[in-house]
Amino acid sequence: MRFTSAVLCFGFCAGVLFTAAAPVLAGPTKFVPSVAVREEYRDNVLFSYTNEKDDFITLLKGGLALEHRGETTTANLSGRLNQSWYQDNDALDGLNKYVSGDIQSRVSERLTLGSSASWKNEELRGDDAEGSGFVLTGDKESINAGVNGSLMVSEISQISTSVSYGTTDLEDTDELEETEFISANLQFSKNLSEYFDRTTGLLSLSYQQYSSENQNPAGTTFQDYDTDIWQLTVGFSRQITELYSYSIQAGLGYSDTEETQTIRSGAASATTVYDDDSFNGVLSASLDYAGETTDASLTVSHDVRGGTGTSGATERSSVGLGLTRRLTEHLSLTLDTSWYWNRNERNTATDTDEMTVNISPGFQWNMGYDFMLRGGYRYTWIDDREGSTSK
Repeated sequence: MRFTSAVLCFGFCAGVLFTAAAPVLAGPTKFVPSVAVREEYRDNVLFSYTNEKDDFITLLKGGLALEHRGETTTANLSGRLNQSWYQDNDALDGLNKYVSGDIQSRVSERLTLGSSASWKNEELRGDDAEGSGFVLTGDKESINAGVNGSLMVSEISQISTSVSYGTTDLEDTDELEETEFISANLQFSKNLSEYFDRTTGLLSLSYQQYSSENQNPAGTTFQDYDTDIWQLTVGFSRQITELYSYSIQAGLGYSDTEETQTIRSGAASATTVYDDDSFNGVLSASLDYAGETTDASLTVSHDVRGGTGTSGATERSSVGLGLTRRLTEHLSLTLDTSWYWNRNERNTATDTDEMTVNISPGFQWNMGYDFMLRGGYRYTWIDDREGSTSK
């Protein structure tokens, strides 16, 4: 069975956003408080296929940030609270909490090291919180941490590496999903301007390991997914002119997924295990334009990756287009569009075959004295080709 759904909203994603932020301290270290108020209207607050409810939503955001910009070290530490109030559906009122920090240090002229960490506790109401094309509803808590480094091997070549780890818990009325991931990336880049004008060659190797545990509210069905993903890409980036630049990387990926399903009935239980592997193409490309009054960016990607609400990993294709037009020194118009196609085949659960389209025009007015006014509209359309109504 096929389902389609649409979301219309006004505020930051729709309506009006009024923001104020001002640094308190001068010099290399700044303490920046911020506050924002947003009024929003949604015609489908839970992004439901069968139970559409519209509502007006008021959001109040407050945050604190500590920023340091030294000669060899930069560091950021920030926290933010987002409180939402629904006019007619007050049971959906929620408080989202965010904390994050990062540090980058130039150890020597050739070596730079860094680390980052974040914690989020969100009450999602039909939101694409991860930019994956999956609209999520439920209580979500995530922790992420990572380290990175880059080494200038020579004047024209560099090696960069990063390792990250994270966990996510998502609880809604249908199931509880616990996800864990480990990611490692290694990239070699070299300036090829000796052979091709303003061109940099790129070679990347990455490994991701995703583990997902799902269970139904009754605690009778348990599903575990473990996926190992290897990807190797080669490509280049080039500055065509002062206005245009592009990059492209393409290669091959390999994924191995183990599915385990356990069904309990009283004291008895039955477990089934499946193991599947596959090869797939990998593509990442972008085209950018940076003009005097107009900025534009087009991105295209295809790979296999994990994500909350995906029961492990999915094969994902995406296209994104962003436009910014500066009408005056303070007033800009924006347009952001994206298309996602997520697919996976499961032996122990319903397959995923879902397309998502987002269209979001808006404006931004910098009022001066660290005040900003934003407005916009967002339309979201989802086509669930497998007929799943779990979202």
